[in-house]
Amino acid sequence: QLVRQVAMEVGRDVRFELDGGQLEIDRAHLESLNGPELVPPLVMVVDDSLTVRRVSQRMLEKQGYGVALARHGAHALELLSQLSPAAVLLDIEMPTMDGFELLSRLRSDERFRSLPVAMITSRMAERHRQHAMQLGANAYFGKPYREQELLEWLAQCAPIKNQTTSNDRLAQNQALTSTV
Repeated sequence: QLVRQVAMEVGRDVRFELDGGQLEIDRAHLESLNGPELVPPLVMVVDDSLTVRRVSQRMLEKQGYGVALARHGAHALELLSQLSPAAVLLDIEMPTMDGFELLSRLRSDERFRSLPVAMITSRMAERHRQHAMQLGANAYFGKPYREQELLEWLAQCAPIKNQTTSNDRLAQNQALTSTV
């Protein structure tokens, strides 16, 4: 089984896509080379839609996060055996293993009980939200999600240290402009 490294730039973009097997580069190795403060928090995006995975990936990388992509719950469990994400963005409706099943398995595993998980789904009925929260979801966002709300949630549970995001740069530029 081979692992394909999609892209890696130490201290900025750390992305992996698992085709199966072992990861060629792991975060612990990066941290040992560069220090943990220079390795961005890793966010796992679990969604069966390639478009959703790629759009989420671009948005997260723009903010400075590392990104791991999984096609469904079983794929995510495979990745989680090798990665330690700071947060998971999880769809509900997926083949092989849906988001509810994955969330249930994460919460029943001591290693992942406190892992922040946000459900991102088109299922906006209150019963789905309540079920996700009962299973242990930390947040629930509808598709399409509001980027700023999701980023604010991530900033609370997986802050980026020693990096300036595009929003920070924009705020800094606005502050400088208003003082001139």
